[in-house]
Amino acid sequence: MRKKAIILTWINDCEYNLKLDTTKTKGDDIALAVNARGGVNSRIVFVDGSCAIIAVTIADEEIETAYGMCKIN
Repeated sequence: MRKKAIILTWINDCEYNLKLDTTKTKGDDIALAVNARGGVNSRIVFVDGSCAIIAVTIADEEIETAYGMCKIN
């Protein structure tokens, strides 16, 4: 797997955007299309103890997925 240079831009304490840094790495057609449409947006929508539900919107589309992430002690 090749390493990719990513630009992370925080929007607020619970939300950030990810885009491929095309000045440092080449992207494939899909990555470049996602970049052109705003990148990948992730936001924390719910926190329960040491776990969070994170919603991800790709390329500014209504298509959204969510996943959980927990801190393991």
